[in-house]
Amino acid sequence: MAEEDQITFKKSKKMDAAVLVVVAFFFAGCVFLILTRPGVDGWNSMSQGGVVEFASIFGATFFGIYAVYMLLQLLRTGAVVSISSKGIFDRRVSTDWVPWSAIRNVSVLNQNWQNGLIFRIDKNKITSLPLRDYQKSIARNNASGAPDEFWIEADSLKGGFGALHAAVNRFHRVVGSW
Repeated sequence: MAEEDQITFKKSKKMDAAVLVVVAFFFAGCVFLILTRPGVDGWNSMSQGGVVEFASIFGATFFGIYAVYMLLQLLRTGAVVSISSKGIFDRRVSTDWVPWSAIRNVSVLNQNWQNGLIFRIDKNKITSLPLRDYQKSIARNNASGAPDEFWIEADSLKGGFGALHAAVNRFHRVVGSW
């Protein structure tokens, strides 16, 4: 049930659609090589049981499976990230709301190819937070020695980084800007 002050983000389908098109192109290319066997009996023929045939079959299998996965990602609906006065709920990272009281600060991660927000959490509250098991492991065993944290990638959300930044800033102070 959505709260009155809850902001919800769905996943943007543009990047998934672009990846699906590229993967389908490579799949079609591999299938084309298998079916037409270019250069048969020529100097550049695809010999039966050769490396090119193996690469084509492997490519068709790999890209076929990945195309099905990307198609399922495109068909997935529903909210990915919700933000409210209770806290933040990123379904990719946690199983329930992470309260603002457990978050020490929020800062901007701005790289050339990816933007997001880093949530630094109180070390004493990590085990009690509803983070997914792999996320708890990452937060506890941060090899860089940095404070315990998790990050939310924003470029794949509808509205992008600007909308996520504004929504989080409405309920919790964000250090840094974009």
